[in-house]
Amino acid sequence: METKIKELIRNGDTDYATAFPSLEGSTCDVLSDIVSGGVVKRKILHIWAQEGSFEDIAFNGKVEKLKGTTYTICYWRQDKDYEQDGEDFKVQLHELAVDFICGDVVFF
Repeated sequence: METKIKELIRNGDTDYATAFPSLEGSTCDVLSDIVSGGVVKRKILHIWAQEGSFEDIAFNGKVEKLKGTTYTICYWRQDKDYEQDGEDFKVQLHELAVDFICGDVVFF
């Protein structure tokens, strides 16, 4: 899936419904927003597998900006505060797209 997403982005192909026929239309719409930068300023919930454990951890996030193919996303734990505890991370556009398709990212 990651290779296919990278190829679509590289080629400027936006026909996600054809590339991923099992995806619903609304999922393709959000995927288009991810690729075009339309998710900047949106809040997310991102599920990460905890290293060395079988436990998943949910982090709140806010997509801060897109520069080239790299998003800056501010993440903070669910029991913490965006302003006080948020930490910026660089996330490649294709990585965010794959995590969204896999259900590890939810946009609000």
